[in-house]
Amino acid sequence: MIRNPFTFLAALFVLLACSEPVRESAPPASNQSPSLERAIEVVQKESGVYLYRYAETIEPIDPRKDYTEKYRIFRQSTIEDLRNLVASNREYEPEFKARCLPVWDAGLEFRDEGQSVMFLFSFRCNTIRYVEGNLFKDFTPQRTAFYKIFQYEINDESAVLIEKR
Repeated sequence: MIRNPFTFLAALFVLLACSEPVRESAPPASNQSPSLERAIEVVQKESGVYLYRYAETIEPIDPRKDYTEKYRIFRQSTIEDLRNLVASNREYEPEFKARCLPVWDAGLEFRDEGQSVMFLFSFRCNTIRYVEGNLFKDFTPQRTAFYKIFQYEINDESAVLIEKR
């Protein structure tokens, strides 16, 4: 199901790069694609981190349009926890890969000036999807921590409800 595991790893490294300060004079790495460089810039600018929630459906969805709730996360500790969880998944490879049709529960987007990096989460299938690369990966070790943040820590003290449908 994973078409190119290196693209998924590159996206996870984008999230790791977020925790380091931006260096204006640092030249881009020669092995990074222009789109990955833009993604790194998007996440580092932190001008928008959004959580989306979705209705239960097995039909394909447009993750930026077919949501039921959309939040802008502003609590920095919550944002850092989410980045660390996604980054900690980069080396996990399960011994058994279950076949499961994901029902997307939540989406996490890092956005800046029309550019974005987005991940979808299916808690039923323990699957995370990197949307721009159309890559899927198991996130069993981080499942409970993601669920806790998405269900209990995203509230009026950590995020603003932008739209509810």
